Amino acid sequence: DAADQRGTGFREDMEARGKAQEHHVCCQQMKAVGPEDGGEAHKKAVQAKQAALIQERIDERRAKKAEIEEREKRKEANKLKGAVVQQISTATVKRLSRKQLRKVKKMDVNSEINPAPIKKTKGNKGKVLV
Repeated sequence: DAADQRGTGFREDMEARGKAQEHHVCCQQMKAVGPEDGGEAHKKAVQAKQAALIQERIDERRAKKAEIEEREKRKEANKLKGAVVQQISTATVKRLSRKQLRKVKKMDVNSEINPAPIKKTKGNKGKVLV
């Protein structure tokens, strides 16, 4: 089967089939009740189910995004922990080429994360972070 060859798509394909079967069963129940008896109730039930599925999807995406942001923060903190810090004089900086200057960053060596990037501020006596 083509879904088996794709790998992870197989599980998603099976879940989609399961949801389609649930909807089919729901429609069968509506036909048994009749449109005049339960048509409006069925419509509201379907809308409620759709809203629940959409909200579930939104929650999943938010959780995934939060996880990615957390991983990026951890990665940046680990990168800074392993960084080599050297004091460079102004004269040395003036002699560096453009490519070398790209790798040079100002760091705060007396911070909790040692070293930490210097926070750029502006306005309101330096209280607004850039």
